[in-house]
Amino acid sequence: MENHFSRYFKLTVCVIAFILSLSLSLGTGHGQDFNRKGGLKAWLAERGIDHDQFRQRFREAMQVQNRNQDMLMELSGVVGTGTGITAEGEVVVKVFTARAGIRGIPASLDGVAVRTKVTGKFYALRDNTNTCNFSGDGRDGVCEGWERWPLPVPIGVSVGHPAITAGTLGARVTDGADVFILSNNHVLANGNQANLGDPILQPGSFDGGVDPDDAVAYLSDYQEIKWCEYWWIFLICNQTNTIDAAIARSTTGDIGFETPMGEYGSVPGYGAPKSTIHAAYGDPVIIGDENLNLLLGQSVQKYGRTTSNTVGTVDSINVTVDVCYDDLCDKVARFVNQLIITPGTFSAGGDSGSVIVTKDADPAENAKPVGLLFAGSDVDTVANRIDLVLNAFGVDIDGEGALPSLSIDDVTVTEGEGGPTTAAIFTATLSASSSENVTVEFATSDDSATAGEDYVTNSGTLTFPAGITTRTITIEVNDDSSEEPNEYFHVNLSNPTNATIADDRGVGTILDDDAPPPTPQITMDDVSVDEGGSGTTATADFTVILSAATTNTVTVDYTTNSGPGTSANPGEDYEDVTGTLTFSPGMTSKTISVTVYGDDIEEPDENFFVDLINPVNANIVDNRGEGIIVNDDTPFSSGPQLETGKVWATTAGWTTVELGHDYGNDMVVICTPNYEYDAWLLPEPLVAHVQNANGSSFQVKLVQAVGGSLQDVSADVYYMVVKAGVYTLAEHGVKMEAVKFNSTITDGSGSWVGENRSYSNSYTNPVVVGQVMTYNADRAWYWSVFWSRGSSRTSPPSSTTLFVGKHNAQDPRAVNNEMIGYVVVEAGEGTMDTASGEARYFAALGPDTVRGVYNAAPYTYTLNGLSFTPSTAILSQSAMDGGDGGWAVLYGSNPVTSSSLKLAIEEDMAWDSERKHTSEQVGYIVFE
Repeated sequence: MENHFSRYFKLTVCVIAFILSLSLSLGTGHGQDFNRKGGLKAWLAERGIDHDQFRQRFREAMQVQNRNQDMLMELSGVVGTGTGITAEGEVVVKVFTARAGIRGIPASLDGVAVRTKVTGKFYALRDNTNTCNFSGDGRDGVCEGWERWPLPVPIGVSVGHPAITAGTLGARVTDGADVFILSNNHVLANGNQANLGDPILQPGSFDGGVDPDDAVAYLSDYQEIKWCEYWWIFLICNQTNTIDAAIARSTTGDIGFETPMGEYGSVPGYGAPKSTIHAAYGDPVIIGDENLNLLLGQSVQKYGRTTSNTVGTVDSINVTVDVCYDDLCDKVARFVNQLIITPGTFSAGGDSGSVIVTKDADPAENAKPVGLLFAGSDVDTVANRIDLVLNAFGVDIDGEGALPSLSIDDVTVTEGEGGPTTAAIFTATLSASSSENVTVEFATSDDSATAGEDYVTNSGTLTFPAGITTRTITIEVNDDSSEEPNEYFHVNLSNPTNATIADDRGVGTILDDDAPPPTPQITMDDVSVDEGGSGTTATADFTVILSAATTNTVTVDYTTNSGPGTSANPGEDYEDVTGTLTFSPGMTSKTISVTVYGDDIEEPDENFFVDLINPVNANIVDNRGEGIIVNDDTPFSSGPQLETGKVWATTAGWTTVELGHDYGNDMVVICTPNYEYDAWLLPEPLVAHVQNANGSSFQVKLVQAVGGSLQDVSADVYYMVVKAGVYTLAEHGVKMEAVKFNSTITDGSGSWVGENRSYSNSYTNPVVVGQVMTYNADRAWYWSVFWSRGSSRTSPPSSTTLFVGKHNAQDPRAVNNEMIGYVVVEAGEGTMDTASGEARYFAALGPDTVRGVYNAAPYTYTLNGLSFTPSTAILSQSAMDGGDGGWAVLYGSNPVTSSSLKLAIEEDMAWDSERKHTSEQVGYIVFE
């Protein structure tokens, strides 16, 4: 959600834009609804229009719409575009608007006419109203879809996830094995927020449904909705959707496949949808062979929870539309390749999830699925293409014309002794009776049992006469007196006619009835292994012992365990493995090998477990082996434990920086971005943000400080890492401290306060550098940056006064609390402890001469008399001469040399696009 300031600002701008549109608008035209009578081809023939030529014009118009829809959707007040046809047969691009008087919509595009239609905003149609009477039976006409229905529940009635109000049960669908409820994501999956396995209620909770009493299905899959985001007042939709859909597993005993037919009310449904979808989609599993123009003017109907059975017309196809998922339209998703159905009375809140089917006098063409209803306005309804919905889940409509499915059961028999054979009788079952003869072939196959030795092979064809739903297959199992494990064979179904196969394999289990041998016992040892250096691996080999050989096959599952009592991390310190050990008859020893990853991090010895579970034909005596990873790295000396470097970072995501030492929770990391290219070529100001700074790694990301194109940008980032503490550095006795604290104040234009801090050391000329070390931003482009001062905003930290904090310059958006890390060091040259010895550094507060990236960058600080050649530099602005805020960056392709630093002051673009700045002082530390 936007904060209150952002929403108020957005509303204010919208009101101003609306007033301007009233005074400046040129007027818009409305497309006329086109209703196909007798089919599109017949309609075209009546007017002497060649269908192939019309189809080609329509494809060209769709291409024009596709090329221009980004431009159209960027116009304030435009909520969608599509392709349609006028009553005169003219193919047009349609533009749907939230209100009249939208400026900038052209009269034509690339020779194709544009027609504007005022639809208002589109909303996902989940209902928040209930006017039905639940005292008594509540069966009063239009409300009949809202009540609690007896099982099996018809389609078209109230349904929903327990956390939502109510939507519509669209259809029963099947993958050939199971049946599912089909409806919308926002009905069954609560707009991405549900968990697989959650119950689905009939009726929805807003209509009186309660969990678990009214659960009729359980969520099994949904297509995630990708949301747009607001940047300032502008809607940014970098991701699009094709469907708002979900399925929930159920049974034929709980869910029917027909709409209500009026037995409880005055509004009958249309019966059952066809299992074959509209011919405009071509082969439903092939995308690209469609003839979508056949949908235009198609008369359609639906049965929904709120408005029951209604009739409408497909008005537009290839529709791109922005859909609101809350009352204030703060949560928006953009959908492409949609259908628009008119008139506005076709649907209302609560009808979301209804399956839209054809309305045709020809019974063969009636009730063919067309779309999945999910959104609408007072004028139009929006639906997903039904072929895209069904393909997403690999299901078909389980309706009229669907073939019954075949399945076969599993059978267990005891092999016996003394007799010739025992019969294993398998039953093949049809899911429903058929008016046609159904046939299916069957054949046995080996598993651990062997044909001719353990059972008699068999094959043939089963025939189910019309109306018959079961047939049996008999397999003879041979008797013997040998002690042996249980054995298995299969009966396989194939090549059905007039049916599909849901379960093609029956498993036959032959239970051994001979005396078993003594049960062996399983034990496992512990293992220690040296970890080795970074980039190397070692192997921890755990030996699993069987106490005695056996004639049975023994199996036991194993898995590595990083739970309580362990300190090693799977994937980082060792390979997480699972598997099964198999001891063939006579075998007594097996090995489990776990790969251990080396590193150069000084740390304590680490451990993990390997657990044994699920033994077969044996008992586990010792179920756990411990793996100890012995550290072989040389520890740091006492001191700040400095690490420095340079990493390539980007605005597209977080980059993980692996370190050579484990700092635990005491890591202080400071980063400085380097503008390798001229600032005019980097259209967005860049701030280096850090998160997850603990242990032996941290993550860094570049964030654009408002404004600009918001395209992905990359740049080098210099970093230094030290351990929090108070130090006297080696050789020269220079004092230093590294501090972390939670910052609760965010400064910015008009308020420069900071947070008062005290020194743990005494300093004559302190140099302060710092970093915002967490990223608790509400949105991906929020930002804040470190700053410090002395007794006033324009004074750098002094020997007696230090204020530090974070600011977001002219960007007024709220920033949350963040962890701040900063380092104070006495100006001058010294050394710090590193993993490989000591590294020299030089710290100073530069002169007040550095200006903005749009002035005459870069600006130069001269480095005189250094005893080393620097390779890394860390910068932080000291004090704030420019009241609009800024921060220091390195500048140029080679900003750190033996004699100079090249740098500039950057600032945000919240209120303007220029990045000029008054002169500032910069504190810096350079390292060899």
